Amino acid sequence: MTAPRIAPFGSWPSPITGDLIAADSISFYEVLLDGDDVYWVEGRPPESGRYVVVGRSPDGRVGDVTPAPYYARTLAHSVLVFRTALTF
Repeated sequence: MTAPRIAPFGSWPSPITGDLIAADSISFYEVLLDGDDVYWVEGRPPESGRYVVVGRSPDGRVGDVTPAPYYARTLAHSVLVFRTALTF
């Protein structure tokens, strides 16, 4: 075993990176209710940071509403949900 090396704070190499920590985390934004349906936007780092509108129907089914490769949160796309119709 090698002897420990003393190094200034933050200068030692680490196998743990910010990308590794965030790789499997999903963030949630903009929860919307439309009757008995619920919609929200998910940020997905594993999909190059794509934002996806996800919906949950009254019977519990959950699924993506915006198809790949579209991003739900860009300046070019705005999202409107009204009575189970998604416009973007």
